[in-house]
Amino acid sequence: MNYKIVGEIRNRKKDGKLMGTCFLINPTYVLTAGHVLKDLDDVKDLDIIFKFINTTSKSRDKVYINYDDIDLAVLRLDSEIKQNINYSEIYADVALEKGDVWETTGYPEDAKYDLTNKDNKYSYLDGTINREIENEKCDYELTINDQKLNTDWQGLSGAPLLIDNKIVGIISTEFISKRIKTKIKVVSIQKVVEFLAKNDKMDVLKVLSYRCKNLLNDRIDEFHKECEEKFFYFQYVMEDFSSDCLVLKQKYQIQDIGDLVDLFLRDYANELQDLILLEDNNLKIKRKQMKIVDEVTNELKEQLIKDNKISLVLLWIILEGKYKSPRLASTYSLINENLKQDIYICNTNDGIKLLIGYAEMQENILDSIKEVLNEIDKEKSAKNDQERIIIWDELAVSYLDTATKVQINKIKNDKLELEIILLNSYNSEIYNKIQYKRNGDNDALVKFIVKNELDKYNHDIVGLCSKFKWIKEIKIHWISLPIESLSDFNNMLL
Repeated sequence: MNYKIVGEIRNRKKDGKLMGTCFLINPTYVLTAGHVLKDLDDVKDLDIIFKFINTTSKSRDKVYINYDDIDLAVLRLDSEIKQNINYSEIYADVALEKGDVWETTGYPEDAKYDLTNKDNKYSYLDGTINREIENEKCDYELTINDQKLNTDWQGLSGAPLLIDNKIVGIISTEFISKRIKTKIKVVSIQKVVEFLAKNDKMDVLKVLSYRCKNLLNDRIDEFHKECEEKFFYFQYVMEDFSSDCLVLKQKYQIQDIGDLVDLFLRDYANELQDLILLEDNNLKIKRKQMKIVDEVTNELKEQLIKDNKISLVLLWIILEGKYKSPRLASTYSLINENLKQDIYICNTNDGIKLLIGYAEMQENILDSIKEVLNEIDKEKSAKNDQERIIIWDELAVSYLDTATKVQINKIKNDKLELEIILLNSYNSEIYNKIQYKRNGDNDALVKFIVKNELDKYNHDIVGLCSKFKWIKEIKIHWISLPIESLSDFNNMLL
C-alpha cells in the first residue's frame, strides 16, 4: 500500500471538522470524492494533512468537481509537495473484475484536530471486488476482509482504491445495514476517464496525467541524455524554409554517432512487449527471448544498411531523445510490401499530432531531400495511397500518460491525419572549419557556421520543394544532421 499519497481533509473554519480522505496523484494535485466538498463554502478553508510524510498543505483552488455523475473532485495545492514520493499510476485501461484483490487507506476515525499531533490515526482495509453496479454513480461494490457488523466507515470517502499499487478507483459511499456487513462502493478510474473524455474535459484529463517510470519513459530519458550530451541544437529560420539542426559537439567524433545507433538498434528493431521478456526471471524464457531479439536486430540492421536507411534509426533516436516523441506504431503499405514506416506521437498545447518519419543520407543535402520527396511523391501518386495497415505497439501505448492514451484510443479506428517529419543527413564542411576545430564548444559560433552553410542551399531547397504540389497540403517538419563523412559512418556499421 502506498501510504505516502494518502491525506485527510479538514475544514479549518469549522474547528477542523473531518470531511474525508484524499490522495496525491502528483506533487501538485489531489483527488477525492465530489460529495466530500459538496457543502464547502471555499476550498481555501481546507487543511489537507499528509501524516505519512508529516506535511500539511492548503488548497489553492478547485480544478473540477462533479458529485452528480462520477463523484469526483480535483484540487490544486497552494504549493508543490517537496518530499520524495513514488506516485502510484492512475490505471484506467482494464475494467475491474469480480474477485480482484484491492486495498485502501483512509481516515474514517475522527480524532482531535491538532496539526501538531503526531498520532497518525488511520485505517487500512483490503478485500475483493464483490460486483459491478449498473445505472448508478458508483460502478463497483467491494467486500471487506475481516469486516464486522455495524461498522461505520464515514470519512473514508475520497480514499484511493489500489490494485497492485495502481490507482483504479475512488471510494465513494458505503451501504450500512444492521443485518449484513457494510459494503463500500467506488467510482472506477475507468468510468472517470471515460466520462471526462466523453464530455471533452481534456484539461482535467491532463491534470490526471503523471509521467510514471516505465520502459518507454526510461528509454526516452536515456535518448534525451545522449542527445543533450552529444549535440548542439538550434533552429535555422528563413522566410521560405526552416529546419531544426543538430550538430555534433567538438569533443565527439563520427564514431560516437555510430555507437549511438548500435546501442539502441535493438530497441528500434523490437517492440517493447518483446524487450520486456528479457527481464523475465525464468532463465529459459530470458535466453530464448534474447536469441530472438538478437536475430531480429541483426536482420533489420543488415536490411537497413543494404537499403541505405540506417538514418531511420537516427531519426528515431532524435525524435524520442530531443523531442520526446515516442514511436508508437508502424504503417505498412498495401501496395508496396517492402514499405514500412514509423509513426511517432507529439504532444502540443492543442492536443496530440501523429508524425510519419522519413530519413535519408546522401553526400549532398539537396540529393538527400530530393530522395525523400520523390519517395513521398511516389506514394501519393499511387492508387489507394491512403490505404495503410497500422500496427500499434500496444505496450508503448499503455505506457503513455492518461490524457494521451485517451486521445490515441479515440483516433485509432479513424483515418489517421499524419504530418511528415523528415531527417536529412549529408556530408558537411562544418567539422573541418578552423573556427569549429578551435572553438567548437561555443554554440553561438557553431550556429553561425551552420547558418552560413545552409544559406547556400536555401534557394535551391525552396525551388526543389516547389515542384511538389502536395507540400502545401501537408505539414513537413525538417531536421538537418550534418555529418563529416557518410561513407565512414556507414562503414562503421558494417
